[in-house]
Amino acid sequence: MEPEALRRWLRRAALMVVGLGAAAALAWPAWGRDFIFAGLWSVVNLCAWQGLVESGLVQRKKSRALAWGVLKLPILFGVGFFYVVNVQDPSISALLSGFHVIFVVLLIQFLWKRARPETAGAQRGELTRCSGRLWVRAAPTRTPPWRPSPTRPANTRLKPRSTPAIRKFPTLSPSSTLTSSKRERFTTFCITTRIPYSSG
Repeated sequence: MEPEALRRWLRRAALMVVGLGAAAALAWPAWGRDFIFAGLWSVVNLCAWQGLVESGLVQRKKSRALAWGVLKLPILFGVGFFYVVNVQDPSISALLSGFHVIFVVLLIQFLWKRARPETAGAQRGELTRCSGRLWVRAAPTRTPPWRPSPTRPANTRLKPRSTPAIRKFPTLSPSSTLTSSKRERFTTFCITTRIPYSSG
């Protein structure tokens, strides 16, 4: 998955977590609070993983990779440990449910993409998204002869190609009025072009 697409789905997952947690908090305030905290913690954790990998391995920026590492290890895990220790009777089911929301969202996105790939328009020559913001026009693929095409009914068969007929040349004979040099050039021409001739 492209980094930009992953960020987009992380934002959607965060909005989903806040919405579901707020709806659950109307009936169970403590459960909804724990759900929102675990869901947002999981989203920020995945963002930190993405930033750490992208800045450290792709962009080769050590300072940015160090900043993402500090955010992930001391700060993020410290906040999570502080919340679990200091909150009175945290709901384990709410924490686990909120933590796994982002993974469920990414799984649904992956299955949706497999069911309806973005390259489905490649056969029609439409614009196809390759990576990030790059769009290219895919060349339309030719319909194989054994598959029906929009211009040919499915029940018709292609006629076999007929072998081109061999062109036959008439037998040439030199005129009696030709001189010896012209007669020799005529014979050379017939031999070179493989045209049947008679010495006449």
